[in-house]
Amino acid sequence: MPIDILFIVMFDSDVKIRKNMKISLVLFVAAMMLSSCYLQKEVQVERVKVELVKVDTIFRTSGLMKVLTWKTPSNLSYFSLEPLEAPQMDVGSTTVMLIRK
Repeated sequence: MPIDILFIVMFDSDVKIRKNMKISLVLFVAAMMLSSCYLQKEVQVERVKVELVKVDTIFRTSGLMKVLTWKTPSNLSYFSLEPLEAPQMDVGSTTVMLIRK
């Protein structure tokens, strides 16, 4: 229901219905404002130097893609997808990646 129609209904309705709608609207807006403040979350990340250890090609519904396998010094593996047309990266090249703590 568009807001302008809601306001027309609020001001053209019976007094009791209008009062209930105003209270409902105020409670709804207050709940939305409070939930937006409490549901925000900060994501903490750290920068980690990773090394490319393997490049594979897979078929997806959108076409061929490259799967890059990255490994950290603490021996964790991460995967990323790239289009086949992306510039070629050599195995052994390093880069910095943001990883969630």
